[in-house]
Amino acid sequence: MATRKASLLTRTTAMAAGLALGALVADAALAQGPGGGGGQTPGSGMKMFARCDTDGNGQISRDEFDACSKMRFEQVDANKDGKATLEEFQAQSMAKRQQRQQMMFQQMDTSGDGAVTPDEFDSMHETRFEQIDADGDGAITAAEAQQMRQKMRGQGMGPGGHGMGPGGQGMGP
Repeated sequence: MATRKASLLTRTTAMAAGLALGALVADAALAQGPGGGGGQTPGSGMKMFARCDTDGNGQISRDEFDACSKMRFEQVDANKDGKATLEEFQAQSMAKRQQRQQMMFQQMDTSGDGAVTPDEFDSMHETRFEQIDADGDGAITAAEAQQMRQKMRGQGMGPGGHGMGPGGQGMGP
């Protein structure tokens, strides 16, 4: 039984490190943009890249990568015991989800009264439809939906990104 727990702990720790590194690699790839040139500015999806690029040269060295990976792991390891449990991952994910929901709610609540009316809700969805319907033909194709998903990920709208809707970061032209 102790061996099984140790094996599970090792796998959980490896998973934590892998997820932290995966997030950093994705941010680094987005920063390079198509063709390897600088793609985006720090802000929406590039906050992690900018934090890891401590010398500000537009590249993440191995030392910066290692330091950033350590920082990401420490963020997940809420109780600072040197291990990241599934519960700690879920808690961090839930906190980020709640932040996104709060931002999205604030964007929909255009009157600022703390409640979203059907008109405010519909307005956000109308804007969303228009953004996804790239060719303006009044219908969203699977290709247009995929293109918007890629655009949202590239602008920090994926996991850990910002809300969507009118005025949402990364949703403009």
